[in-house]
Amino acid sequence: MSNSVNDFVGRNCPLCGAVDSLDTDEARGEVACTECACVVAMGLAESEQNRFVGDATFEDVDRKNATFESDGGQGAVAGSAAVTRSKAVALAAGARREERAPQASGGSSKYAKTNLHPKMRDIMDVLCESIKSGDVVRYKAYELARHFVGQRRERGHRVDQLEETAAACFQLAAEMHRRPVPLAELRQMAPSLKDVESRRKEVVREVGLGEVDRQLRQDFAPNLIRFYIRMLHAQMAKYEAACIALAEAVKGAASTSDSRELATLSEVDRCVAAVLLARTSTQVTWEGKPRYDPSQEPPLATAYDSFAASANLNATHVRRVMATVTGQLRLITPLFEKAMARAAKGGAAEEAVEKTLKREREQ
Repeated sequence: MSNSVNDFVGRNCPLCGAVDSLDTDEARGEVACTECACVVAMGLAESEQNRFVGDATFEDVDRKNATFESDGGQGAVAGSAAVTRSKAVALAAGARREERAPQASGGSSKYAKTNLHPKMRDIMDVLCESIKSGDVVRYKAYELARHFVGQRRERGHRVDQLEETAAACFQLAAEMHRRPVPLAELRQMAPSLKDVESRRKEVVREVGLGEVDRQLRQDFAPNLIRFYIRMLHAQMAKYEAACIALAEAVKGAASTSDSRELATLSEVDRCVAAVLLARTSTQVTWEGKPRYDPSQEPPLATAYDSFAASANLNATHVRRVMATVTGQLRLITPLFEKAMARAAKGGAAEEAVEKTLKREREQ
């Protein structure tokens, strides 16, 4: 009779010797150590109540949800009380997605076959499903995680804070595909996550992404603003320059002596404020702004809450941010107008240079 994951419960890790450290994943038939992150067994038999990987049906998922609810959520990912149907399907399909993932290239190819702890795969699957990123972000997150874990194992170093490390790999992968995921959004999707920022720094250092990370941080705010504009189904050509100028204006106003409240806003808060001000404020105008009629739109509180839900942000915090910036428009508006004027001059200069180069090529 073949072994099952239940045979490993309560046993010590055969590799690092950690006591009672083996964590089982019945859905995938795997056992891994929570101390050294090594996968010590694969392809084990699963119990009947956890059969939902190969041929997942909604009945299987519902049965799995009932198990989560009856045991108090001990098996839930990221501290949730129960796994939703969409998340359970994502977890069930995780192993098959990983099998289809393309081989890593470059420096990561050495670690392409590194086995990841089930907890790491699970949290990356859930986060990718939450932002509906498709498999492109998932594959990149797997690649970064394998590189990090493989390199640590080579030197005999343990991998701790597995879920935070996986979340950091996911965050980097999402930013590489121009879909920034702020820490506030991460914690809204997975409340149990702790110090992801420190884990990110460690992954960047270990995998050698220093220059990439600097560029990602530089592009973070513009890419986040573009994502929010697309999320609201607004015209990018009409809103992009204005929203970036508004974020710059909010930051500039925060440096004045009259704006202590604005100084408390984070970079993400400024991006949120810029997009929502541009979309909903009648006091913020620019040439070519699409018409906005408040009488034909939902109340501002409803608009803010809808935005927060779509962006995976806390609605109360978003309302607080908007109350802060709308109360300081007298400081923000003049700086916004100056930023738009600078952008117009810069655009005109670039257009003149392009015309000159075109004439020279024609001659």
